[in-house]
Amino acid sequence: MVLSPSLMRKKSVLKSQFFNFIISAMALLIMPGCGSKNTGSPVHYQANTENCTRSPVAFVSDAVLMGRIKSKFMSDDMVDDDSIHVKVRHGVVYLDGWVTDTYQRRMAQDLVRSIDGVGRVVSRLKLTNQGTIFRTAD
Repeated sequence: MVLSPSLMRKKSVLKSQFFNFIISAMALLIMPGCGSKNTGSPVHYQANTENCTRSPVAFVSDAVLMGRIKSKFMSDDMVDDDSIHVKVRHGVVYLDGWVTDTYQRRMAQDLVRSIDGVGRVVSRLKLTNQGTIFRTAD
């Protein structure tokens, strides 16, 4: 079987495009994300990862983690997942929104902590009901 010159050119172009794609993907994977500051002190520094750029690998890892968290929230009847906004950056989970009481806030935090791959949970959940206040008839 003999290939025509136009078909050979198309194969050559496809090979070079594939090669360029592989090189680009490798360059993106090697690029650093957020670096930690080395201050020279023995105290461990945790960078604020919320606004850091992410590599494609970190982006996919965070997206998978987000899916696990959302499915865990949806399967749990005790947590109102409609009012909780979840953000994942470099394995750190940020919880924002409103919950009705401290029990729901604690349940949401514990559910997130129970998932493999979660490095840290930053809870900024606010309470809509501060609790019941009992007053006497006096």
